[in-house]
Amino acid sequence: FGEPTCLFEDHDRRLWVGTASSRWAGIGVLDRVTGRFTRYLADGRPGSLSAPYVQAIYQDREGRLWVGHAQGLDLFDPASRTFAAFAIGPEGSEPRVMAILEDSRGTFWVATERSGLFQFDRATRTFRAFAVRDRAVARARGADDSFFAAFLEQPVGTLWAAGYGAGLVRIDLASQRTKRYLPDPRRADSLSVAQVVTLAGDGDRLVY
Repeated sequence: FGEPTCLFEDHDRRLWVGTASSRWAGIGVLDRVTGRFTRYLADGRPGSLSAPYVQAIYQDREGRLWVGHAQGLDLFDPASRTFAAFAIGPEGSEPRVMAILEDSRGTFWVATERSGLFQFDRATRTFRAFAVRDRAVARARGADDSFFAAFLEQPVGTLWAAGYGAGLVRIDLASQRTKRYLPDPRRADSLSVAQVVTLAGDGDRLVY
């Protein structure tokens, strides 16, 4: 069934697990009431998962469940138990979705391993690349804006994005302005490494 990559508990307390690194990689769902375990694979059948390498599973405020995989997003239809596909790039590309978040203003964010950050418009079903400012300066210091791994909104109105090579990025949701934090040998209080893989907050002002 593949190597587990992510776990998610939905609003009905079902446990979803995403897997990778196998020809059978996909999603497993455990209904903890009935004990039933269901697999969803990218097997090419109509309505099946459109791609393997699942790294992110997320449920939005409307209760819709999204799956992030090698090619983009899939939206799960619980009535038919099928998936609708939304590719980020041209056919055959693999940006590899790593994280998904709906912020407090309703914007849907997607982080990828190979293509950076995106905002997904669920009404028009289109992706828009989101560029972090000061790219030239960041590149000169060795930053890589292609790989983002996690999101955290804290406090409300401030989004943090963890970059594996891009450092830590703070996004003001009202203005969409960004500030980047990178290691700086001249400052003892700078970020210690540029490879940030996960984020956690204290619910107030501290970000870990």
